[in-house]
Amino acid sequence: MDKLLSSPHYGERWGRHWLDVARYSDSKGQFNRQRESSIYPYAWTYRDYVIKAFNDDKPYNRFIMEQLAADKLPPANDKTSLAALGFLTLGDHFNGNPNDVINDRIDVTSKAFLGLTVSCARCHDHKFDPIPQADYYSLHGIFASSVEPEMKPVISAVNTNYQDYLARHAELDARVQTVRTQSVAAAFGDYKRFGGVYLFATRLPEKERDAYLTKNGAEPARLKNWQRITQGGGRQAASIFAPWNMLSRIPEQRFAEQSRRILGNLDRNERGRQLNPHVMKALKGAAPRSMAELAAIYGNLLANPDPGWQTTVSTLLGDVALRVLPNKQRGQFFALREQSDMLEMVHPGAPARATTLVDGPNPKDSPIFIRGEAENPGEVVPRRFLEVLSGPNRPAFASGNITSAKASSRRPTILAISPRRRAIPSCSITWRAASWKRAGRSRNCTS
Repeated sequence: MDKLLSSPHYGERWGRHWLDVARYSDSKGQFNRQRESSIYPYAWTYRDYVIKAFNDDKPYNRFIMEQLAADKLPPANDKTSLAALGFLTLGDHFNGNPNDVINDRIDVTSKAFLGLTVSCARCHDHKFDPIPQADYYSLHGIFASSVEPEMKPVISAVNTNYQDYLARHAELDARVQTVRTQSVAAAFGDYKRFGGVYLFATRLPEKERDAYLTKNGAEPARLKNWQRITQGGGRQAASIFAPWNMLSRIPEQRFAEQSRRILGNLDRNERGRQLNPHVMKALKGAAPRSMAELAAIYGNLLANPDPGWQTTVSTLLGDVALRVLPNKQRGQFFALREQSDMLEMVHPGAPARATTLVDGPNPKDSPIFIRGEAENPGEVVPRRFLEVLSGPNRPAFASGNITSAKASSRRPTILAISPRRRAIPSCSITWRAASWKRAGRSRNCTS
């Protein structure tokens, strides 16, 4: 029995059961093809973490805490436990729908650690369990206030193949960036020079557009893509062009007065707070007297050389540009991006990284989505744990995932139907209880 328990294959065999609970996969399911490849290049680091946890007989409460809040746990200099956050991040991407991703994280967390189907309360109070819809959106606020860092943290030392990895990675990145830059230029022209010209042309009568664009050095063939991005580019486009669309509905004779009032109050309503900070800074307090002057403001904004801002703009334009590329060129771009992620996954010099989830810079509570519709928000509810397990006077969470992790780790699955509070024993009774029982041994635990 000791030989079996000490075998590394113990963790490999029993870890598979937990990986099923955690809906582990090394691909993203319904991924957003415009933004990402289908591969999770670092998924294996979570798999290896689970196997090691079984083999090391990690205490179950620590196992829970690390999978929900490893980024907040000591020791801070030990980065290997960050791989545990793959429990939250390695789910389906649902074509980039953030509320579906959050629902998946609520679902896996509540099922794995509480034995509850909390996600059933997304659209209405739970039909069978005492989980109101408000409790679902209390948890929704926690995950909505968390973000996945674009640069994944390194959790291993580099080896002798690292320089070769860097060289190949740089080569692939340069090829991807070249294709993306060319596609943006083909779809939108020189947006830094002529962005304001294209925007103003979208408001002109159709018969005047070509002449105006040609006169100002822009290309008429690009205008349809500017119309597409300003009117139907999605949430990210709205964070830049929402004021443009809003002010374009003002009658010409009242434009100067109403635009001054609207832009003066831009930061006082929810829609304004969703704008990109650079857009807010450029428009706050501005007083354009016409759409032509507003287009000039946007032209200067699009030419702003700030690296963070240019990354935002080029990403947005690149997403739309990829949709209008010919199929062959689009396929070549997607293949390059897939090669880049494959390099991260299989190259012997690629450092191991963790797919983490961390607290966002501006945590906030979520409203209840009436009938589960994000476009139909209702009452805002505080971020806190489930009432059935914590009582009606439970405190609101000041920050995101660490408090939730502590709450979950104090309730074994069997207590999911009971509001009693009891600490899980700190020894790892869950991993090898059956094995120890068969071996006729016992373990002393302190509750």
